[in-house]
Formats: sequence, structure tokens, C-alpha cells
Amino acid sequence: MIKVTLGTKVPNANRTGALITGPDGLQAGLMTVLKAEDYIYVYSNAEPENFVVGRARLSDAFDATKYEFLKKAGNWGSIMYSHYFGNTCSLQARMGTYRNFYTSDTLYGPWNGRYILAINIGYGINVHPQFSPGGDHRIWNVSSGT
Repeated sequence: MIKVTLGTKVPNANRTGALITGPDGLQAGLMTVLKAEDYIYVYSNAEPENFVVGRARLSDAFDATKYEFLKKAGNWGSIMYSHYFGNTCSLQARMGTYRNFYTSDTLYGPWNGRYILAINIGYGINVHPQFSPGGDHRIWNVSSGT
């Protein structure tokens, strides 16, 4: 994992811990990495009923043996906490078929709703809450490949 800060001319990226590689490696945060309640949460790419949610104590973030996991699967998506909705939001996409959005009162589900955003376009979906006007998350900036 890396920490990225904005420099005066370019972003600066610094590794924040040891690499997790090799046959026992951990694909941490293919979709999102969140920090909450003294844990680091990592999410894979998939629909809410299938994606992997793993967590470890912050102090163990770079030890693959310390992670607890809920489930395995695979799609593309993005997760954020929404100030507007007051809960965790998950945007999910499957190549060429759909873009959906779900909510949860926790970081790990259960996930509610299946709000259809778009059908039959591109692949992947990423929400960028940092660009929400006023930081209230009523308006989202979303990117998706085509």
C-alpha cells in the first residue's frame, strides 16, 4: 500500500509498509481500502453478494496471515461513505452490462437496494467523493471506462 500526497508540481507516493507478495500474497484493495475502528478494510471487485471484504487491525495491515475475509468473487466497483445518505455506498459494474449502486449501514454489509445507474456501457466504475461540491456527497463525480 502507498500513501499519496500532492506535491507542488507532482504527486508524491511513499510505500507505507512491507510488500505483500509471493504465493501467500494478498490482493488488498483491488477496489477500495478504508480505515475505520482501528481496522483496515479491503474490498475486491464484485457485486455486493459476491465481493471479498477483508479486514485486519491497522498494526497488522502488512501481514497477510492476519486478515479475516467474508467471501470471494469478482467485478469492478467503488466504495465510499456518503455524508448525504449517512451510510456506506457501493457502486458496482460488470463489463458491458450494468452500473448499480447499493447502501449499507456498515462497512461490510448487508447491502440494501439495487439502484440501476446505467445499462450496457463500458466497464468499471469509480466514485470520487473528494470532488463533491461542499463535501456533502449529494452530487457524485463518477468515472467509467468505455
